[in-house]
Order: sequence, then structure tokens, then C-alpha cells
Amino acid sequence: MLAAEDSVTACRDLVTGYQPITGNEEEAIFRSMGRASNVVKAEGPQFLIEKAAAVYDIAAVISECAALHHLEATETGRTPDGAWSHDLNACEGRFRRLLHDFREALRTYLDNPPADRPEDEVRQELRAAA
Repeated sequence: MLAAEDSVTACRDLVTGYQPITGNEEEAIFRSMGRASNVVKAEGPQFLIEKAAAVYDIAAVISECAALHHLEATETGRTPDGAWSHDLNACEGRFRRLLHDFREALRTYLDNPPADRPEDEVRQELRAAA
């Protein structure tokens, strides 16, 4: 969840110039989110994997849009102008809803671990994966 938040924040900073960040830095932050997503894929139950994949997918769209905007600004010599388009606002809104859904699903899973696994083991695995 934190890696996904960091990725979208980096995209916003790249596009708006709010915080100085390079395209390479945004890409590295996005890859970090991908690694966190892979941990969920490897360790999580199917319903968490699906919710994490939805978060990753929308963050990937935001990252691609931000990278294209940044590239266009760089090629034309413009400085970041604070533009964060309506489309990116809509994507960010969807991202926030999907991240909330993932967070709630994870909370439910931690509060009600599967009967075939001891609660402490489930919590330890998820904390270690984070």
C-alpha cells in the first residue's frame, strides 16, 4: 500500500513539479511498487492478489500518463506547469478507491485468518512480506 502511494505521489511530483523528481526516480519508485505487488502475488490469498493487481494496474496507467506528460514537457522545453489533467484526477480517484478496497480486504483477512492456519503465523507472514 505504501509503495503504491509513493508511486502515485512520484507521478504527481513529476508532472506538477511540486517536488523535484526525475523520470528515472519515478520509474525506480514504480518498480518498487511492482516488487511489493509480486510479494502479494506470491504469498497472498486469491482475493488479495486480485485487489492488489487492480491497484497495480491503475497505478501503471497513472505512471505511463505521467511519464508521457513529462517527456512531452522535456522535449518542448517546458517546465512542469502544475498540470494534472482531468483524466489523471479521475485515475487518481479510482486508485484511491481501489487502494481503500485492498486495505479493507487485508484488514478483514488479518482480523479473521483462515481456520487452517494459526492467526500469529498469518500475521507474521504478511508483516514479513511488507
